[in-house]
Amino acid sequence: MKSILALILSLAGLCWHADALALYCGDAITRDTTLTADLSCSGGGYALYVATSGVTIDFNGYSVRGNASMDGIRVADASDVTLLYGNLSGFRVGVNASRADRLTVNGMLLWNLGSAVIASDSRAVTLVGNTAYLLESWGFFLPAYAGSRSTLGGHVIAGNWLEGPPSLIGVCGAANGGSLVRGNEMHGGGVLLMDGASGNEISGNVMEGGLPRGFGILLFGSRGNLVRDNGLHRYENGIALIPAYNGKCATGSLPLPQVDDNRILDNDFSLGQTAILLGRGNSRRPLVFGNLVSGNSIAAFDLGLHLRADSFDNVATGNLFFNTGRAVRDDGIMNSVSSMQSVRRGGSSRISARPAGGIPPAPQAQGRHLAGPGASGKVSGGKTKRSTGYFRPIR
Repeated sequence: MKSILALILSLAGLCWHADALALYCGDAITRDTTLTADLSCSGGGYALYVATSGVTIDFNGYSVRGNASMDGIRVADASDVTLLYGNLSGFRVGVNASRADRLTVNGMLLWNLGSAVIASDSRAVTLVGNTAYLLESWGFFLPAYAGSRSTLGGHVIAGNWLEGPPSLIGVCGAANGGSLVRGNEMHGGGVLLMDGASGNEISGNVMEGGLPRGFGILLFGSRGNLVRDNGLHRYENGIALIPAYNGKCATGSLPLPQVDDNRILDNDFSLGQTAILLGRGNSRRPLVFGNLVSGNSIAAFDLGLHLRADSFDNVATGNLFFNTGRAVRDDGIMNSVSSMQSVRRGGSSRISARPAGGIPPAPQAQGRHLAGPGASGKVSGGKTKRSTGYFRPIR
């Protein structure tokens, strides 16, 4: 009896562990799975497909490779899917998810892709501790397309290292609110909130662009956001509030792309053309209003703060300017620019967070299997070792 009981308990214990499997291109994943080898795919719409909720794929440091005609991991109509510790390269989209509530992508290396992660019509997506570079289109894009559910958002995008195109992180559509973009390091691109994405927070990010063109943070037709404690270096426009819909996502009930009640607080800017821009300037229709710009430090810009003709009743106070050609230009209506602002020549700003230059080395330089910031980068036995805890992105 005891031996039978022990066998039953042993078998029950196995149910709690992911199966270690050698997968094949085009496989549908229906249970927790751990990879045991690399996977290289050359045809079909995707490498792996997940349509079962509650599934975890632990890539175990191994690589899944493909080409630009296919997706890496496709997730459709499945919630609570988790993707861990793998390398995706060569695909049109590394992770292409739709209606994937509570999708988690953690510790992945996403490189040489059209886009790293696209998660549409999804709630509470978590993208944490990933490295993404050599991208053509998007880093992370979370859209609410026409026909999406009316309430999405609640996403967390934190602790990632991204390098690539102008659009590194995008939250799109009126349904996508209440999201957090925090503590990411970005090179060569910026963050977009657009087509009514409102009530979000962008904070504590360290960002380095590239002159003469480039943007840091853009709010397109977006309201009630907090943009705070970010460090932005070498952008043509550091932060811009633009009253326009891009037409990529469902914009909600407001017919006009007003940009109001945003708070731009305590950010550090260095080296660029215009640090903070409010309005488009091609119309006097006052669609940029009720925004607060306060406590920002701006150094070595041609123009610090530009309130254009379509800005109205905005407040700018307590901002500091260092070696800036012109501190404030106000072409708008009834904006309040505090006399406490000061322009200083000489000295240095209080900017303390500047990104390190360069991109992560190619995988060949680090060993055959890398698992991005979720891995230690130590190679033993042909597979990346990793330990628990948070890791800095690969350098």
